Amino acid sequence: MTIAYVGDMNDGVSFSAHVEYREDVPFAYVHGPESVDAGAAVAWARARADKVIVRVGGDRFSAGKQPAGDLPDWVGPTAPATKATAPSEPTAWRVEAHINWLRPDTEDVAARFAAALGDQPGASGVGYDIRDFGLAVWFLIRALRLDANEVASHLLRSAWTATGIEAMPGTDFDVTSMSVRAAE
Repeated sequence: MTIAYVGDMNDGVSFSAHVEYREDVPFAYVHGPESVDAGAAVAWARARADKVIVRVGGDRFSAGKQPAGDLPDWVGPTAPATKATAPSEPTAWRVEAHINWLRPDTEDVAARFAAALGDQPGASGVGYDIRDFGLAVWFLIRALRLDANEVASHLLRSAWTATGIEAMPGTDFDVTSMSVRAAE
């Protein structure tokens, strides 16, 4: 089950959000907006998951369509405090993703993953490397800033699925990470 999380940035004013897709595949975690008001973070989370958990300080609340256990309902804002401005034009972003691969077939997995990424509409300039921890892949995307992490994560999950590689977390792979930076 997909769950979205919203949390204050230890000040009760600025919030961030992320989604956990609860899939046993790499890159099932998507970073959302950061340093936004509570309403903007909750609205982003609700658009992506039926179950939303909001944390403010040490308190937790349920803010989704589906209740989150016995947490009290969120009574805070559910829409951005300021009127959204028109989004800017999509820009180029460089994505680098890592998988701490625990099996001896790292080279084959990296090559298949990179090939599958290259077949994904919206990904270009794909490459890969074998590192001490496992494998790294990189590629370019065009997206709005607010959407770049989500677009990159979707491409990574779609490409992984397309490889047909069977892998279990903790047995075949461990930590995955992704960075998205403005392309030079």
